Amino acid sequence: MEKKDNGIVILLLSIIIPHYNCPKLLRRLLSSIPYSETIEIIVIDDRSNKELEDFEQCRSEFEKRKVIFLENNTGKKGAGIARNIGLERAKGKWVTFMDADDYVIGDFNEILIDLKRQNSDIIFFAPTSINTVTQSMGRRHIRYQCLVEAFKKESSKEHEFALKYNFYVPWSKIIKNEIIKNNKIRFSDSLYANDVIFSIKTAYFAKTIFASDLIFYCITENEFGLTKELTGKSIKVRNKVQVERFCFLMCHVPIKYWKQVEVTFRSVIYVWGAYFCLEYPFLCLKEKWIKLKTKKGGSD
Repeated sequence: MEKKDNGIVILLLSIIIPHYNCPKLLRRLLSSIPYSETIEIIVIDDRSNKELEDFEQCRSEFEKRKVIFLENNTGKKGAGIARNIGLERAKGKWVTFMDADDYVIGDFNEILIDLKRQNSDIIFFAPTSINTVTQSMGRRHIRYQCLVEAFKKESSKEHEFALKYNFYVPWSKIIKNEIIKNNKIRFSDSLYANDVIFSIKTAYFAKTIFASDLIFYCITENEFGLTKELTGKSIKVRNKVQVERFCFLMCHVPIKYWKQVEVTFRSVIYVWGAYFCLEYPFLCLKEKWIKLKTKKGGSD
């Protein structure tokens, strides 16, 4: 822990990890984070219903290393809700998020040393990824690596806006806790794409950003997971989130930078078209059906 001149002890970093049904992978992640009194690790179990014995063993082992285990008892499921529970508990000066099936590489202590001399509101790190089937380098990190490398090469407004608003994911970046708390930013409670609006709002309120040379986050890549799930429900939710994202960016980002934040005429028409051609008619028909049923019921 760091000590201020007045003797008050503060935490440097809070690591928030949502968990669901993967205790073996959670154990790998927790084992990859070096123990340090300057950080707190908060695991939120999202009502797991499989491998419960393994999870309890993991909890028992890592509670001895002062890892905090919480449960999602809100009545709703989802990584966004779990992360919000962690945010309520987080006391660190900085906050970062990790997924239970990913892990830390390199010397994480270098990150902690760097944080002590950092004053930016958000620090971005290029991640890496691994394909768990082939055990070769994956592709999920490439988009975010390119955003970080472009800003490091030329810290222009164009690259700044691109990095801030196109780095949708909550991991592989470290955010000042006061940015989140002062602006009451939370993850959405949807099961899909719950991190998009959180990411762009923290980016909007960040006055200064920094792109680090260090790499500490490894994403695991496979054919499963919510990011790969394409169902009618998931597509509907993702389209709705994109509409919300476009509305926010069009209101808060100067027009000359819309291209950098991926707000183009084609993309807006595509997403809004998908929403109004599929979602809006469905809602109208549903409302009409409810009215007809109500009217029929009243006439009986």
